[in-house]
Amino acid sequence: MKKEDISGLSVWIAILGGIAVYFYFVIRPHGTIQTSYVFGATNWFVYVLFFFAAIIVGVIFNAILFELAHAAGAKAGRYEIVSINILGFMFFKDQGKTKFHMARFDGLTGETKILPKKNAKKEPNPSAFLLFGSLFYGLEIVLVLFAYLLITSVQNTNTFAVDWAYFILTIGVVGGAILFYNIVPLRLDSLNDGYRLRLVGSRKNRHAFNQMLYTEVTGQISNELEEKAFKETKDSNFSADINLNKAYVLMSEEKFGEAESIFKEIIDNKKSSNKIVATAENQIIYINMLTKPFEEVEAYCGSNVSMDKKRELASDKSLGSIRTYILIAGIVDKSHYECLRALEASRKSYSRVPDPRKPLEKALFNKALEKVIIAHPSWEELKSFIL
Repeated sequence: MKKEDISGLSVWIAILGGIAVYFYFVIRPHGTIQTSYVFGATNWFVYVLFFFAAIIVGVIFNAILFELAHAAGAKAGRYEIVSINILGFMFFKDQGKTKFHMARFDGLTGETKILPKKNAKKEPNPSAFLLFGSLFYGLEIVLVLFAYLLITSVQNTNTFAVDWAYFILTIGVVGGAILFYNIVPLRLDSLNDGYRLRLVGSRKNRHAFNQMLYTEVTGQISNELEEKAFKETKDSNFSADINLNKAYVLMSEEKFGEAESIFKEIIDNKKSSNKIVATAENQIIYINMLTKPFEEVEAYCGSNVSMDKKRELASDKSLGSIRTYILIAGIVDKSHYECLRALEASRKSYSRVPDPRKPLEKALFNKALEKVIIAHPSWEELKSFIL
């Protein structure tokens, strides 16, 4: 178990423990005929459902608030907003029109992708982007407490109004839990601002963070990220993310040996997150399956690709996993059905790739599919999936 797993587990225990204490010492005593209209008019089950609804509303409300805060912080920090993902609902601009689709995200309740503005007078600074979420939550908690105290302190307040005061308070407690997760200055099981804010404290790391954002979104190396500059940022706290994106670019240039070396460095680095390590492992499999002769591919797969890894790749609908899986399914397993099943999700996955990064992902995907087609010329329908 990695340090980030232990940290994440500890934070979740603290959050769930805090919520349990809140419900036991605050919500449970309120549930009487004299103090609660909902409890008095119905029963315990409906009373519990009432506050379960408050939790759901709290998660949705705070998820929206958090990403709006990120968007405001991005603007203040001189960044362009690429997409905003709230609980899997992703909004983005395409040719000036706002579009929407479902997508995964790296965060507790959502993720806002940003890109440093071109020709900015000053280097974009991510501090506001990372701070505004916590500031907005802090303001929310103050307003929630004010509303709760205002309602409950008025004489002769009816019990139904008091129920709503506790409903609002529960929304604030959910916000407090999300705020706690967000401000912990440790690497957790998903991205949090506290950890990233600690890392961007130096100018060197802010520069590396901006380079990482640029390459992650566009699939290109900026003019500033030449080989010399890249080596200088290897020691920064964002080195694993930068290396990962650099390796992707090298793959698109068919410099597979150099890319594989970088992926191995990422895997060997104990500071690399589980997510980045898994991605690096998948790309090493892709490189070897793509570049080795057909007669060597099966032996490589048998020695280096476990059943768990196959299942992981088969269930992941990202384009990177799909192109790796079709090489395994098509060349090693020789499964026409599995290839088609994986490819069915490829166009939808490709449509979710940011436009600047599409040429890179398209090239890598088509290389894999073309090798499968060469191995099975009779599988004519596979040609229709070439991007």
